[in-house]
This record gives sequence, structure tokens and C-alpha cells, in this order.
Amino acid sequence: MQSDIEYIKKYEPLWGGWYVEELIGEGSFGKVYKIIKEEWGFRYESALKVIRVPTKEQYREAVAVMATSDNSLMDYFEGSVKNIINEIRVMYALKGNSNIVGYEDHMVQRRDDPMGWDIFLRMEYLKTLNKYIGEATIARKDVIKLGMDICAALETCSQRGIIHRDIKDENIFISKYGEFKLGDFGISKELSKSGRAASMKGTPLFMAPEVFRGDKYDAKADLYSLGIVLYRLLNCGRIPLVPPYPQVIRYKDSEEALERRISGEDLNLPAESRDDLGKVVLRACMFNPSDRYIDATQMKFELEKALVSMSAEERNRILTLPGYKKAKKKPLENEADLNKTGIYQGFNTKNQIESSKDFDDIFFDDDIFNDINVSKNLDAQKEIQTNIPIRRYSRGNMQGNILNGGLASARKGWDYYSSANKICRVDIDGNHEQIMGDISAWYINVLEDWIYFTDSGDEDSIYKMGIDGSKIKKLNSDKSWDMTVKGDWIYYSNESDDYKIYKIDLNGEKKERINADKSYCLNITDNWIYYVDRDDSGVICRVGLDGAKKVKLNNVDCDYVNVEGEHIYYVNNNDKRRIYKMLLDGTGVFKINEDISSNINVRDGFVYYSNKSNGGKLYRIDGNGNNKTKLCEDNCDCINITKGWIYYANRGDGGNLYRIKLDGSEREKLGDNNGEEEQWFYL
Repeated sequence: MQSDIEYIKKYEPLWGGWYVEELIGEGSFGKVYKIIKEEWGFRYESALKVIRVPTKEQYREAVAVMATSDNSLMDYFEGSVKNIINEIRVMYALKGNSNIVGYEDHMVQRRDDPMGWDIFLRMEYLKTLNKYIGEATIARKDVIKLGMDICAALETCSQRGIIHRDIKDENIFISKYGEFKLGDFGISKELSKSGRAASMKGTPLFMAPEVFRGDKYDAKADLYSLGIVLYRLLNCGRIPLVPPYPQVIRYKDSEEALERRISGEDLNLPAESRDDLGKVVLRACMFNPSDRYIDATQMKFELEKALVSMSAEERNRILTLPGYKKAKKKPLENEADLNKTGIYQGFNTKNQIESSKDFDDIFFDDDIFNDINVSKNLDAQKEIQTNIPIRRYSRGNMQGNILNGGLASARKGWDYYSSANKICRVDIDGNHEQIMGDISAWYINVLEDWIYFTDSGDEDSIYKMGIDGSKIKKLNSDKSWDMTVKGDWIYYSNESDDYKIYKIDLNGEKKERINADKSYCLNITDNWIYYVDRDDSGVICRVGLDGAKKVKLNNVDCDYVNVEGEHIYYVNNNDKRRIYKMLLDGTGVFKINEDISSNINVRDGFVYYSNKSNGGKLYRIDGNGNNKTKLCEDNCDCINITKGWIYYANRGDGGNLYRIKLDGSEREKLGDNNGEEEQWFYL
């Protein structure tokens, strides 16, 4: 089979004298190669971006939708090629600016087998910001220079009426002369319109709130994104609102941080910014665009003022970017060295999972970031870990005997729930509340005379306990997520084996692996397991209870999956986290709302959700998109529903557990953290 480099080499010599040397990066819409030219004893280097239209995925989707001839498909995709050429013209118009990646040449080649086009773009050969960080120490003055250089690039863009729309660290480069440059002016965006990989592929860490919501935006959105880039560099490599360094970060912390930021929560100063520099960054990151800088010129001026106000010692202060040491760290083979939680891989502790990133796409899938057992030499950090809050999200409607649970489960006249590191139960009328055990439990299932749960105090292992609080037994040693009891088996996503689906019997004596996918949001019905496949960009799949007959049901990035009746309900990450539903076979797709939504749960035809477009308040809406109702004013997370009650963690009250009737009445507080906000854990 012909390799990618062999395929490109058939066009050599490119532009009469250029030859491919090596692959240096790749993304969803193309690959980037280092190319060289040797002439009269001199060697020249450039970067070559190769975009193939259509991609294999685009071709399959177009055939499925249009069911037409190859010639008609080529007419369909020719419009995409023309728009890409228009984007290249933008780069040509910006040619010559010292802070913008230099355009050198391009060509478009029509191909016949398979039919389509190969687009070649030759650009200035530069080092990525991420690779530079991996090889050098970074001081405050370097971060300020980066900000000023990119502001200079944005000044040029503004003069020509151009909004970049995609400023992120992977689109920032550095020359051998120390100039920071802005690159990738939207060439991939046109492709994303015709394929599955739309602009909301997972977690958009750098996106301004108005862009995320789909509202009108202007050049101030670029200033916001630049502000987030600067914030990370001044905050030990961490995005706003995640736990501070050196506390452990899970991928869900990144998800929660995004939701809080998009909802308008104020950001703290970056940890190593100093007040004056930190205030410059925070103004760029203001929630309301009118509160940001007027333009890039004003922001550049304020950055320069912050630099001048510092002493030489303050300017030269080396920033804490753990894991990166000059000349001691071997450069990564892939320049795109960001992981999927919003922190640089090099900043991670020793046992964190590293994964390569697409070269031109850092809109992260809500994907892997394994629990962290800090290495044997980090005893101090181990001590820190035991005192930080553990945040978990219920991923939707866990079937079995649970009515939309994880945090709560119903049996007969009692609701069983987890509150303040205890397993409790309360009768339906709320007259009697009992503590069953001092255990940090979640994914609570109650079946017959047993309570099944995972214990955070024991690496998320599965336990069972008698209905009276006695006879506690450990059933496995896996880090277990989305646990659901169904019949004689317990199904769960096994983090210890890269989130593959497993099942064990009710006594923990037999264990079987169901699939090989990275599986989230498990929903178990009588015959099927529905789940989100993170190995396939977050699409919804189903597989038999025995692991047979896997079926892919859609082609969008999904979250918070619920299965009820004849429909699958989910949050569509490719459409700004709106709620959708589809039939069990993947047909009949229907959009239910226009809100940024999370923590959805479905009960009797109504969808209950945290409305991030309105401060995380609890809402419900029927499955046809009608009768939308706000149920309470609390900022709600971890929404779970039993027969008559909605349970949720109230972020406005330190994460304490509350419950409220399905119609929004009889709100009452259950768990109490005694005013210590950080002690409450989210499921």
C-alpha cells in the first residue's frame, strides 16, 4: 500500500526543485511536511501543507447523502476548493508581515483516482510554540513579547478586515530570530463545513464565549483567544478555572472549567503573572466583548507598559512549566504536543497519559485523561491529592434499576444517594433520613437487598453493601465509571484498560471484556449497550450485551447520552452543545433546544438539564422542544432523577446536595459541607 510520503513524492520535484524530507505534523484536513531544495551548494527549507479534497470521510458522507455520480460529487466539492483558494489569497494579502507566517507558493492538482483535488501550500518553515517550550526555558518577558508580536499580527489583520477566528498555541510559531508569528488563516474551516469535523470538535479551550454560543462576533474574539494563550503560559500551563498547580487535573476538570468560563464566571489572576501583567491578560479575557480592549493596538500598548514597569529580575523570572528543562528533554517527535485536558503534556506529572494532537486542530475531544497515581518520588503531591475535591459528572441515564442515576437511586419507598462522603437514604416524603455508611460513593445502584457503588477512596473500585449497611464486599480493583447493574451482571467503563466496557457478575467472580473502544456514557437496555466512542470522535454506538453486533449510529461528537423509549437523547458538541434526539437506529435526528446544555437526564418524555446559557440553572423541556420551563435559580450540576425528585449539586452553595420536585416545588437541602466549598465532590 502506498504511503502518504510516497504519494506526495509522485509530484516531485515540486515547483521545479523541492523534495519532501519528512512528515512534521498532521491534522483532520491535511498533513504538513518539511521540504528542501538544494541549489549551488545551498540548502533551503520550507513547510508544505497538503490538503486532499474530498477526504475519505467527506466522500463517504457525500455519497450517503447525495447518492449520485462521481461527476456530480466533484461539482459539489469544487465549491470547497474555490473557497480554500480564497483563504490562500488571504495569506497572500498578508505576505510580508514579520509576525505572520509567510506564504511562499501554492498549486492545485486535479486527480482522477480517486477523483478530487490535491492542494499544496508552501510556507515559511518555523518551529511551533509548543516545541519551543519543550526545548527552552520561558520567562515573563518572553510571554509579553509573544503577546505583543501576535497583537502586531492582528493589527495587520484588522487593517484588511480579517478576523483570524482560531488563535491557539498550535497556530503560533517562532522564527530562528525569536519572532513569534501567527499562522493557519482558516484553511481548514471551509473543509469543516462539509464534513463531520465541525468547529466544535470537543472542548474549545481558546474560544471566546460569543463564538461558542454562536452569537455575532468581531475582532475582539481574537483578543480573547490570545488572552487565553497568555493565561496558560503564566499559569503553570493550566487553563483558567482548573485546579491550581500542582493539584491533579482530570479531563472533567477541563470540561467543567469550560462551562464555568462560557457562563461568565470571573477568572483569577494567572499564578505567575504579577498584578499588572495579570490584569492585562484578564481584560483580554473579559466575558463581555465591550469590556475588552478596543483593538490589538491598545492591548499591545498595555503589554508594553507592563513590561516597562517590571524590574530586570521580574522580567527575567523563569516561569514554572513543570517537566520542561532546557537541553535535558528530548524533543517530541510530533510537534503538536498538547494533551486533551488543556495542559501541556510536558507539564504533566510522570504517570499522566500523553497523547499527540492534530497539527491544525486543537478543539479537544472530551477524551482521555486518566486518573493519576503520582510517582513514588512525589510524596508531597500525594498528600495534596488527598485533600482536593473529586469532581465527577453523571453522564446521563444509567438504566438497570436506576432511574437516571449515578448520584441517586430509588428502591421501593426510599431514595439512596451520596452526600458529603456518605451513603444515605431518605424516604419519599423526606421525613426520615439515614446514613448507611461513611463512604465516598457514586454510581449507586440498588437491586434486591444490595447497594452497588464505586468507592473513590479505593481507586473507584466496585463494592456492594447490604441494604441495611452491613456485609460490605469488594467486587473488583478496576477504576470503574458509568457503572450499571443489569440482570446478573454489572457493566462499567474500565479506566484501568483505556475505558473499554467490561462486565462482572454480582459476586465479582467472573469478569469479561465487552469491547475494545474508548467508551463513555454507558446506557444499558434489555439487549444493547449504547455508548460514546471516543476512539471515533465521540460518535454514538451500540453493541450487544455480549459484545457482538456493534453499530455506529451517527457522525457527530456527543455527550450526556440518555436512552428512553424509542429515542436516544444527547448533547451535540458539534452544535454548541444543543440537545438532540434520534431514533434507536440513528435516523430521525431532531434538535430539541438552542441552549448550551449539560448534565441532561430524561424522564417520562421530559429532558432535564443544566442550562449553561443561563448560569447553569435547572431547566426542563419536552422531547419535541416545547414547554421549556425553568425549575429553580440554582447553578446545578450532577442532575439525577428518581421517581419523584430531581437531585443536583448546587454550585452556588459549595456543591451541597439539593433535591426538588419534578415541577420545581419543595426544594430542600440534603448534603451540607459546613461552608467548606472544596470538600464536596461531584459525581
